[in-house]
Amino acid sequence: MKRLFAVSTAIIAVMALSAWAAGEIPESVKTLIHQRCAGCHKGAFAAKGLKLDPANIAAILDAPSKEVPSLKIIDTGSPEASYLLKKVRRENDVAGKPMPPKKALTAEELQIIETWVAGLK
Repeated sequence: MKRLFAVSTAIIAVMALSAWAAGEIPESVKTLIHQRCAGCHKGAFAAKGLKLDPANIAAILDAPSKEVPSLKIIDTGSPEASYLLKKVRRENDVAGKPMPPKKALTAEELQIIETWVAGLK
């Protein structure tokens, strides 16, 4: 019975975290991700399994990158170390292709992502 309670509590906590993270995403971030990222990073066949639609954002907070497991996709404890930021900033020392692959984010778009990630700390 105690184990069932613990499992139930953990499931509720994960659901609450998912709802919180999705609810706290600024509209500017949602719009940017929808316009520049979601074309490849959504649904059953999301590139590299990385789903960037608002309902899945909680799953990438402090989760390891598949390409560089030593880096977290979004590192809430150390935002500057976030793999996502390294990719969209097109840093040279990051594995894989820069993101988005064809046209880099504008300075304004990059600022939107950087401000949001920094605010998660």
